[in-house]
Amino acid sequence: MINKQLILISGVTGSLGEAYLEHYRNSEKRVAGISRSQPKIPYTDVQYLKANLLDPNQSKRCMDKLSLEGITELVLIHPVGRFKFEKNFTEVNPEIYASNVETLTNLVNPLLKRQEKPSITLVAFGSISDKYEVPFWRSYSKSKNALRKYIHELADKEEKIKGVFINLSSVRTRNESILRPYANTRYWITPEEIVQRSVPELSPTEKWKEIDIFNLSPDYSPTIYTNHSAVLKRWTEEMHGENQNNHKKLYKQ
Repeated sequence: MINKQLILISGVTGSLGEAYLEHYRNSEKRVAGISRSQPKIPYTDVQYLKANLLDPNQSKRCMDKLSLEGITELVLIHPVGRFKFEKNFTEVNPEIYASNVETLTNLVNPLLKRQEKPSITLVAFGSISDKYEVPFWRSYSKSKNALRKYIHELADKEEKIKGVFINLSSVRTRNESILRPYANTRYWITPEEIVQRSVPELSPTEKWKEIDIFNLSPDYSPTIYTNHSAVLKRWTEEMHGENQNNHKKLYKQ
């Protein structure tokens, strides 16, 4: 008997994509993963698709290969998108926009043209800071807000499409550890925690849902994103270790 629900995970070799793959491959659902390169140890029970999602032609070929036989419900989990710290913002960085927005639209457009018409839940990710438009990652936030708008409007327009947008605080990923090697990661959320707390939300009854997932630090303040000089100081220290000589052991925990 063919399972009627398919979980499609983009960026499946990234930290968050891997965590969703590990969760769903142990379920009874069918699972497919997309990445630019083949995983080092692929699972036999997962359909792997290879594509550079910045390339619409590669993305279309990838979606044309996706097996939808017997599928009535598709959940597309899209934890893809570059972040850039911008000390001097001028305009939206086109590479950041493409990485966060076009990587999804390049998948959705060919999906909508498939003869098979399953219901589709689009799941994308942003930051809980996006609504504050912090000047040091404005390209990222503006791109994520454009992605929210795209999914929300598509869900309003298309009868069979729903959207779930997940807003995150700092996540313990490989890339984030490289970007901010001196940060105190004690209250950062792990990919596994995100999966555990988000999966119950991925079969929504409403057309659009937006949720926040974070661990509340005792150092939290309502001004954490609005006091820009403090944001700049904290991030400079987390990225470069300035004035952190007495705290490096703590920051590595």
